[in-house]
Amino acid sequence: MKNKKVLIIVVAAVILLCVTVSCGVGAYWFFAVYEPGQNVTPTPGITSVMPTSYTSNPTVIPTFSVGVMQTPKSTFSETFNNNNNGWAVGSFNKTYSSGTRSISGGYYVWDITAKESMYSSDYPDSGAPSNTKNFYATVDTQVVSGPTDAGSGLLIKDNDSGMYGFAVLPGTQEYEFYYNSNGTDSAIVDYTTSSSIKSTGINNLKVSCVDGTFKLYINDVLVNTVTDTRITSGNIGLLTELFNANDHAVVQFSNFGVEVFSTGN
Repeated sequence: MKNKKVLIIVVAAVILLCVTVSCGVGAYWFFAVYEPGQNVTPTPGITSVMPTSYTSNPTVIPTFSVGVMQTPKSTFSETFNNNNNGWAVGSFNKTYSSGTRSISGGYYVWDITAKESMYSSDYPDSGAPSNTKNFYATVDTQVVSGPTDAGSGLLIKDNDSGMYGFAVLPGTQEYEFYYNSNGTDSAIVDYTTSSSIKSTGINNLKVSCVDGTFKLYINDVLVNTVTDTRITSGNIGLLTELFNANDHAVVQFSNFGVEVFSTGN
């Protein structure tokens, strides 16, 4: 009987020792290892429910492709190595301007003289999407020579009712975005200075449009976001601006592209 009591006491002591050790290890992990708010690496195979921190980038720099949004319905890319897409070339003499246009070596070059304040525009006869509503467009442009306020850029949604223009004036480091109908301009973004505009050399312009909301980029910097729904759709092309009679400029364009996508209504 005495030996049985001893055995019971020994078993009880072992159980008590195990409980004490387990509690001690647990207390050590909680107080010494775990810190409230600390990100604990989840065990493989177990889904972590801890929140993840994200760093936002407020200015998304666009590339030519809008595939991150969706696959474009159509894509047009112009290298200006030839004139297979039917741009206007050769001499011209119109009401507001005269000059020559040529395509060679990757550039579309306009040598133009104004007869009065004017803009001159062109878009390809074939290959490019027409009646464009939701789109992304880009071009490299340079005023090679001309007056300080000479401008060049993108012709947007041109149709019988009017057009939009997005132009940079490198000599003054300004840009503008406007609506034109029947030869009358209406400023949407009036002449605005931007440090992103290069006073010499090539400037890259990009614009995206979804249901009348335009995002304007100059050299990969988002400079403005505006909404205007006066024109639903139209052709995308190029333009040059001169503001005084007898103003003369040489302007070149390269790397023109348009992607049309079905985002929006």
